Amino acid sequence: MTKKEKREKRKKERGIVNFMMITHHFFHSLREWLLEIEDSRHQSYITYTRADLVYTVLISRQPYNRLFTILM
Repeated sequence: MTKKEKREKRKKERGIVNFMMITHHFFHSLREWLLEIEDSRHQSYITYTRADLVYTVLISRQPYNRLFTILM
């Protein structure tokens, strides 16, 4: 694969970047809202914040994957 092909492929594979840009534009306080939710998990076992978990679920949903395809 040439450098030009790699650049073109990278331009097309911006799904997560587009998702974060749209989320930040329309819901700029979403992460702060999610972090305000009381976390009932035991603090010593927490690796990921609630915001990280919510973003993971949103990105993994099938309709959002279709949205990424449309945006790219």
